[in-house]
Amino acid sequence: MNTASGGGVGFTIAPNPVGASGTRIIDPDSTDKAVDVTIFDLAGRIVFQQKMLDALDIIPASAFKQKGAYWYSIREGSRVSTGKLLFIGD
Repeated sequence: MNTASGGGVGFTIAPNPVGASGTRIIDPDSTDKAVDVTIFDLAGRIVFQQKMLDALDIIPASAFKQKGAYWYSIREGSRVSTGKLLFIGD
């Protein structure tokens, strides 16, 4: 599931499910601007928060505390995308 607001197509994270090599942000609008990435566990606690250059930076597997489901939010100006991630580790 991925939802977007603020115009344009939303960001996505791939691969999803996330393995040991981490994952990347994909921006179909290809703005090449820095984005704010936040990953939450299912209790709503922030487990990862960083400003990243989309498609260039990797969200490392170490951002995830354990295998399971997480929510993400990616913000660039007025564009915001949210979705669900599954971390499988191996």
